[in-house]
Amino acid sequence: MVLTLDLEQDAQGRMLGTVRQEERGIVRTFDGIIELVAILESCLAHESPEKDS
Repeated sequence: MVLTLDLEQDAQGRMLGTVRQEERGIVRTFDGIIELVAILESCLAHESPEKDS
């Protein structure tokens, strides 16, 4: 998986930007580190192989 992050900081120091998942061509925006982490977790969940029962 290749993720491209475009990061910025607003005047208060809050991180914001976009995450692009290269293989799927999906670009998602985030405002704050918690949203960034949620996007990263979501990307990883889509990449995880199905677990055997």
